[in-house]
Amino acid sequence: MKRKDSWFLLVIVTFACLLVAPAWWKGIPTGNDLQQHYQFAVSLSEAWEAGEIYPPGWAAQENKGYGGIGLRFYPPLAYAVMVAGKLLTGQWYAGSILAFAFWLALGGVGMYWWARSWLAAEGSLLAALIYLVAPYHLMQLTMSFYAEFAASAILPFCFLYATRLTRQGTNRDVLALAVAYAALLLTHLPLTVIGSLALCVYALASLRRENRQAGFIRLLAGGLLGLAASSFHWIKVVTERAWLNHNTAIYSASGSHYNYRRHFLLFFRYWWDSADPYASTFPDRAFAVTLALTLPLALLFYCKTTRAERESWRGALVLLAFTFVMATPLSWVLWSNLVLLQQIQFPDRWFTVISFCLALLAGAGWEHLPRSWGEQKNRLIMLAVTGGALISLAFVFALVTRTTVYLPQQIINQITVKAVNDLNSDCWWPQWALEKGFQVPEKVIIEGRQAEIVSWQTYERVFRAPAGEPAAARVALLYYPHWQATVNDVPVKPTPASDGALTVSLPATESLVKLSFQEPAAVIWARKVAGVAWLLICLGIILSLLQVKRNRLSHSSLR
Repeated sequence: MKRKDSWFLLVIVTFACLLVAPAWWKGIPTGNDLQQHYQFAVSLSEAWEAGEIYPPGWAAQENKGYGGIGLRFYPPLAYAVMVAGKLLTGQWYAGSILAFAFWLALGGVGMYWWARSWLAAEGSLLAALIYLVAPYHLMQLTMSFYAEFAASAILPFCFLYATRLTRQGTNRDVLALAVAYAALLLTHLPLTVIGSLALCVYALASLRRENRQAGFIRLLAGGLLGLAASSFHWIKVVTERAWLNHNTAIYSASGSHYNYRRHFLLFFRYWWDSADPYASTFPDRAFAVTLALTLPLALLFYCKTTRAERESWRGALVLLAFTFVMATPLSWVLWSNLVLLQQIQFPDRWFTVISFCLALLAGAGWEHLPRSWGEQKNRLIMLAVTGGALISLAFVFALVTRTTVYLPQQIINQITVKAVNDLNSDCWWPQWALEKGFQVPEKVIIEGRQAEIVSWQTYERVFRAPAGEPAAARVALLYYPHWQATVNDVPVKPTPASDGALTVSLPATESLVKLSFQEPAAVIWARKVAGVAWLLICLGIILSLLQVKRNRLSHSSLR
């Protein structure tokens, strides 16, 4: 790495920290999802304290002690960084700000190195800085789309290593792509779907004729290895999503707020549809501001280069066109017929990829920017670039300082304390759960009989019931098919009560009931596969570093 690169990376990290700095005295940006994010982070923190390496399969304290399954489905990496920040600083407030700065800086660094695949250091720096202040990217933070914000920092690395593999990549790039793709899968599911589709389109458009087969094989190897490394998480999503409320149409196609039809970019009828309480013009305004910031430079690049010179940019240009189509009503037919797309919920999420494509092209235009005001044409270009930058910075300043609602440290402390046993958002409940079920405080209710609690652990509950009439024991436990039961060591199938609590049928005799949470064989095998995949990745990285060291020693001896 050259010295200039080192200095520019320091500039990027510093700028990211400055953007996050207002949170130190103003508070944590709030939004609809803030409490749920903190609840998942607190549950993950408790699992780590209990010595559980993998993300918890069952969060015992959530939903007023009935337990929760949200982290079986919501990827854990963003929360792992937040928990690490809390461990480093000793508090959730400072740890959160540290996590915000980490993800923002990481995204800028990834953008810089991806741009360096084409550009000199100065143009790459501009692309990275533009991405850091891209309105939609900052909105993910200011509106508490925390996991999406974190995934937006990982995506540029996926495209960076995909770019290298479509050219003349090495085994080290295959391993790097696997790590980046696994990290994306472990951070945010909607952006995983968006990123996977975008990566496929970008890679196919970028492959060169002379190494198309080799490049395709390397890309496939990196993607499959990333899937294997993250399989311990996504296997649960694939095999159990049918039980989750989030899988129902109300959270994708038929729900008022979550209906994908309401969230296309440039869907202008909502500008005057004041009767729609969920309509928001922010993505369209953010898109206009992003264009003002980047389009003059992007057009300058396009006009100043020949068709042959733009050939190496084919993948990025195709990617920009594809993502624009997917974010706007131009792709209405696809969204209407593909359930997987509908479950992304918000088509304007594609704006993440649009943002860094435009930032990349703006960095490319910087290298063609006139260096003097001598000619009339040059003055017009410089005025367009300067005006767009000022408009965009004013919009970003207003977003960060005026329109964002911040919560002070004492409120964040209250949220994290309450999050331990608070109710999940209902989208993270099983489809059979009802809110009224969580309001019953008794741990075990048996009509006509008094239960005695023997043990009440996260993954095991044991109680004893005296003899009496046959009855069903209602347990203060959210029913989930992975809970297994025995009565006097005889297996019994638990069933859900009408409110979603777990029930067990008891005989007339005295009964010792044991409930245990048992992961299915698919999850256990996926953990083993992931362990082997990470072992291969680490081994490959070590061998690659040793090879680099040997090459350096060989070169120095030749001198």
